[in-house]
Amino acid sequence: MNPSTELSLFERFHQLSLDKEWLEGWDLFERCTARIEDTFPTLTTISLKTPLSQAQVRIKWHPSGRHLQWMECTCTQHRSRKKNCEHMVATLFFLEKQRPKLIEKLDNQTLISLFGAHTKPPAAVIAAAQEASTPLPLSQLESLQLVGKGPMIRARFATATLQGSPHHRTQDFGLDDAARLLEAIKGESALLQAIAPLKTLPWVAKIGTKLDLLPNGAIQAKRVIALQVPENSSLPAYLQPMESYLERENGTADQAQRLFAFQAFPAAMPFLGKQFFFAPGLGYFPLQGQPVKPSWFELPVTQVFEEEKAVALLEGHFHSFLELGPIWLHPKILPVSVLHTPSLHSMTAREDNGWFYLAPYYQIGEESLALSELLLHYRKKKSRYLKKGDHWVQVPTFLTDYDWHIDEAEGTFKVQGLELFRLEAHLGHFDQIAGSREVLARLQHHQSPLPDMPLPSLSHTGLSLRGYQEEGLQWAWWLYQNQFHGLLADDMGLGKTHQAMALLASIQKTSPTPCRFLVIAPTSVLDHWRDKMVQYAPVLNPVLYYGTQRADILQKLSPAETCTLITSYGVLLRDWRALQNPGWQVVILDEAHLVKNQKTATYRAACKLPARMRLGLTGTPMENHLRELKNLFDFLLPGYLGSDVYFQKTFLTPITKHKDPQVQETLQRLIHPFKLRRTKSQVLPELPDKTEDTRFCPLSPEQTQLYSNVLAMQAQPLLEKLRTPTAAIPYLHIFSTLQLLKQICNHPASLQENTSYRDHSSGKFSLFQELLDEAIASGQKVVVFSQYLRMLNLISQYCNDQKISYVLMTGQTRNRKAVIDQFQNDPTTSVFLGSLLAGGVGIDLTAASVVIHYDRWWNASKENQATDRVHRIGQKNYVQVLKLVTKGTLEEKIDAMIRTKQGLFERFLEKDEDLFRKLDRKEMIQLLEAIPSHDTP
Repeated sequence: MNPSTELSLFERFHQLSLDKEWLEGWDLFERCTARIEDTFPTLTTISLKTPLSQAQVRIKWHPSGRHLQWMECTCTQHRSRKKNCEHMVATLFFLEKQRPKLIEKLDNQTLISLFGAHTKPPAAVIAAAQEASTPLPLSQLESLQLVGKGPMIRARFATATLQGSPHHRTQDFGLDDAARLLEAIKGESALLQAIAPLKTLPWVAKIGTKLDLLPNGAIQAKRVIALQVPENSSLPAYLQPMESYLERENGTADQAQRLFAFQAFPAAMPFLGKQFFFAPGLGYFPLQGQPVKPSWFELPVTQVFEEEKAVALLEGHFHSFLELGPIWLHPKILPVSVLHTPSLHSMTAREDNGWFYLAPYYQIGEESLALSELLLHYRKKKSRYLKKGDHWVQVPTFLTDYDWHIDEAEGTFKVQGLELFRLEAHLGHFDQIAGSREVLARLQHHQSPLPDMPLPSLSHTGLSLRGYQEEGLQWAWWLYQNQFHGLLADDMGLGKTHQAMALLASIQKTSPTPCRFLVIAPTSVLDHWRDKMVQYAPVLNPVLYYGTQRADILQKLSPAETCTLITSYGVLLRDWRALQNPGWQVVILDEAHLVKNQKTATYRAACKLPARMRLGLTGTPMENHLRELKNLFDFLLPGYLGSDVYFQKTFLTPITKHKDPQVQETLQRLIHPFKLRRTKSQVLPELPDKTEDTRFCPLSPEQTQLYSNVLAMQAQPLLEKLRTPTAAIPYLHIFSTLQLLKQICNHPASLQENTSYRDHSSGKFSLFQELLDEAIASGQKVVVFSQYLRMLNLISQYCNDQKISYVLMTGQTRNRKAVIDQFQNDPTTSVFLGSLLAGGVGIDLTAASVVIHYDRWWNASKENQATDRVHRIGQKNYVQVLKLVTKGTLEEKIDAMIRTKQGLFERFLEKDEDLFRKLDRKEMIQLLEAIPSHDTP
């Protein structure tokens, strides 16, 4: 509600006029005949006639129509005394009631300059005068007379003079004083006879707002005086008829419906006092109940709230009016409600030329409402609510934010492809569809992600799929046949590469022409993709598009044979123009979460690749990261999830902030046909068990001294800044200090170049030696991960000294395939040393049965991803995962944070420092305050 901040013209003039002039003007307006004599653009003359008198009032308007330049009357009072008169008041009544367009643009403030000199005396002056006056000599009261029709009363008093002759004087009483006077002389019937039937009444009057329901569903609010009178009372015509309303006051329980008579503003204004209200023809009603706030008088006299504003009033339970004063609700308003998400009741369907014509219906009370009617209502009136019976039905945002095709004559949605899934996701499953069996069968066939259709034979390949992998191929084949796109998000190690190769081989098998496929993957797994295709699906003709000699590869490709181009995201970023040219049947993004950010150049380059089908592969549970999921779907199915603003409002905010299960279910229905995810526990119960164990160790004396020095020299100044809430957080310096502390925990030798592990002591390295020696002695192969290259070099030194055969993979390793093959196939190679970024993605290390995480990452998902290089399809042995943590240091704190903030630390961020910035001041202080301990675990 947006109340007007100005009083009406009627009320403004009432403030500026004396009560006597105002009341006499009102009385004159009711008795006289008024008409406009002549009208010029800026001059209006109004004639006022009664059987006994006549006068003319002339008004000079400013050309803008917003100001009165002057106003004059031909009567004696105005011409000779230059005072406001009853004719001027009656003229304003006439303009307000009969010619509202003349004054609709008039600035209310314009009257101050004309009538300000005649304003009523301040309340303080009146109060002082009343206090100084002597009590009324009621014994001398001789007669009473109404001024006009009231509420002012003129009293005549008679007193004896010294000579014995009577002396008569008159005194006028305003509204409240007149009522109190009548209260004082209730028993004096002779005196009261002159103003009968007026009297003070026992019934109550209240000031407030009356709310009515209009035929079109709008709600009308009027400022009124509500009179509660007995049902059989005889009322003047202007108060009839009495109606039943529900009275409600702020902070009190609803009262039962009762009969009320109402007097509306501005007609009620001259009859309203501070303690009484005067009803002409009846008398004086005492004002009771909660008083209205001053701002209530600034409201427009009448307001009409339509559609969305009416809904806001209903849903706010009329609080905007209640907080200003009492309200009276018409009974017709009480059953009106707002429906935001009604349920689908029924739907008819037919098909024509590949399009489905669907007519969904909601059940609204006893009536049905076509969904198309809601959408057409919005398009024509831009209103998000439609009145149906006693309900306001909200137009769903999924209707307004997409460009649906509507057949207005039939009231049907014309849909195919993605629109069909979008409609079903928001409406729920189409269980109540009426249509021919053929149409329903085709509709079901089109909707089903796993239709009962034969798959092409893979006998021309070496691929042998497990049952769940064949279901994955069935899903991907259905996508391809319908020219859809999808995201295969199976858990790490479930063979997404094999399912993707099976899809490409199926397309190649059934295509009448040679196929072109494009695979984009991290650099570390390019050889993995080529080798798998050579081994299992050579018909795909894999070609590695990478390195400095790649310029001529595209030109040398034979158009007469199938080809699968395998390249990296880095090459895509540089060569996206060259890769745009071929007509790819399928573009596959391996580790698709790497292009989750739509602001990056790599993401934009990927979106420019033309393809009949786009398929993303990722082991990340993207449901936990809705913004990233939206970005991936914008690559796969542009526009399917709507704009970013729509997605934020409709899904992201309700799910992440309000945990709305219904919205979450709608989003899952929306993406379900185009995303397939299975976990190991669901589909590989036969996979060997995996246990994870955290092994604790103490700092050596050397480490303790180094650790304490860093805390004192570098951490202490940072702590002082962190403890000052207004100081900026020095993220870079804090992260650098934490990195230094972590390296001290690993091994003091890692702080210097060209230093041997033998020259320094480390509690963690001693524990590592024991674990590694035990695993080698028992004949197991071991994978060791560290994020620090110097630490990997120190471990390499130890392996060389102990004559342990190992391989090393870092970001600098060129022949990755040879490194992996040696570890997997050479029984004498016992150890794989790798960084998480180089060795933790897209490779098979199933020859190992022990995984050692030498140092902890902030990012738990990175650790899990690396572990799954070992615990995956092809693993025959029980897998043991060991995580090394130094007690009494920040490593112990990090380990605890990873466990307690699992949701945060599961995010797939490329760098530790990105996730580190998610910590608050308190958590960073805890890390820097870590106290070294010599306790033995």
